[in-house]
Amino acid sequence: MVNLAIVNLFIWPELMEPRAKWVGGAALLLLWLAALWETRGELRRQAERRRAEREGTIDPETERLEQQQAEADRQLMIAQRQYLAGDWVEAERTLIDWVRNNRQDIEAQLLLATLWRHLGRSRQAVRRLQKIARLEAADKWHFEIERELQILETDHNNPGEDASSATTEAA
Repeated sequence: MVNLAIVNLFIWPELMEPRAKWVGGAALLLLWLAALWETRGELRRQAERRRAEREGTIDPETERLEQQQAEADRQLMIAQRQYLAGDWVEAERTLIDWVRNNRQDIEAQLLLATLWRHLGRSRQAVRRLQKIARLEAADKWHFEIERELQILETDHNNPGEDASSATTEAA
């Protein structure tokens, strides 16, 4: 489209009727302005990073990401403590709240699926595991996801056993 607008406006003006030329020119101008605006923002971010490097400080974007990671770690630790203490309802509430706002946190979602397995909610656990397995960020968690799915499959095939005995046998 951009190439057609450029050719129509500057090289072969008789190619299209005037109205189509104006629409193409306006679209080209809008695209150019959007690219200019995005480039301006990126140049500003790069300048901020360089300034921070020169001054030996952390740039705001990196600082924000570090704070987000620290909060994620804190929330996950709280949920893990609740889970290990057997306070599964609070652990579930903490994890659901966290995952609702941080859908890319694979570790929290995996813990939530494990919790659901322990609570006997196998269907929810399987759906969650299948959902996170499709995410690119889950590649490094592939083994753990597959292991949980195997345990759930074993539980499904042997309904008389509880989840803890299936876990012990699988280990």
